[in-house]
Amino acid sequence: MSVRLLMIFTLFIVSCESNNSKSCSEGGSLTFTTFNIQFLSGTVDSGEVPRSLEDYVAINTLLESTDADLITLQEIGALSALELITEDSSKSWGYEIAISGGSQHVAMLYNTEKIVAVDNVHELTVSDGLTLDYWSGVRYPLYAELTTKWGTEITVIALHLKAGIDESGVLQRANQVNDIVEFISGLGERNIIIAGDLNETFDGISEFGDTLQLLEDDNSGGQFLTSEISEQYTSLEFQDLIDHIWVSDSMYEFYSTDTVHVLPFDTDAEFDNFIISDHRPVVAVFDFPSTCK
Repeated sequence: MSVRLLMIFTLFIVSCESNNSKSCSEGGSLTFTTFNIQFLSGTVDSGEVPRSLEDYVAINTLLESTDADLITLQEIGALSALELITEDSSKSWGYEIAISGGSQHVAMLYNTEKIVAVDNVHELTVSDGLTLDYWSGVRYPLYAELTTKWGTEITVIALHLKAGIDESGVLQRANQVNDIVEFISGLGERNIIIAGDLNETFDGISEFGDTLQLLEDDNSGGQFLTSEISEQYTSLEFQDLIDHIWVSDSMYEFYSTDTVHVLPFDTDAEFDNFIISDHRPVVAVFDFPSTCK
């Protein structure tokens, strides 16, 4: 073998070894849930909807049944409420909770085995471009930038929009949605999830119109996963679908087709005689590919 051929062969072997030495991680799935847990107090047997310790354990059992890894929550009384419903969990949870909202804080739970970094957590306020009059006295959105174990970055906005079917309530809710649309339009190409109790249906919960229209439009930069299940409902009292998951176009690429669903725990005998919520949770699954560095 000539010296030149030997050098080429050696370079080929080194190149192959270099490629084989890349660090690769297997792909995997992340289950997302949004859930309004009706006035979940941070103390057992207290609050507007008093619950026993057994009720908190039942809520944990329900969340475990969704296999959730990332959850946006509404109507959380205190950080201790999150601790109570995850105390017996099989997963290691991280918590984030908003400041505003009184006994109805917006919050997030995340599985620390799948969400490996959490950054820039804050309430969106006027400094982020929101209009004070639209949010004052209610619940500001909770914002976070998350990194999954697969290296995918996800921006999450947890919402609990203004309730009400009268004209003033509908107008305020529409203005809140407009604020959110304006805000995300400035984020550029990101993997965004907007989720929570939006207090609105796709047909419009009142005669004064559909306040979600700006997020439903083709040029919104994303879509509602919950549009796939518009015949189901989350509000047990009114049997309306008012809890939603919206994702940006880039986030939709990770969506596992046909996985979005409402979990009707109220029809499950396992949860009879427990105080859970007047809302059903909504669940969706996202799949992330393997990556090599």
